[in-house]
Amino acid sequence: MAGYVAGAFPTRVRYTAISIGYQFSGAVAGGLTPIVGTELAEASGGAWLPIALLSTALASIKLLGITLLRPHVRALRRWGEDGATN
Repeated sequence: MAGYVAGAFPTRVRYTAISIGYQFSGAVAGGLTPIVGTELAEASGGAWLPIALLSTALASIKLLGITLLRPHVRALRRWGEDGATN
């Protein structure tokens, strides 16, 4: 995954771009997921299905992001890292 994401950004902004995405997703997903999961478990009386659906939804969002990133990575590889033709 790291190699795929690293290929999505030009060299001059790679570290910053990956760091911002990593920190933002860690704060949102890492902070909100346990809270939402606890509320779902409490509201459903401890049933596992709502938590499984939450995990499925989060995985689907991740898959969508990776799918949308693919054309961008291909374009960077085709044009070179700085956007100029080789």
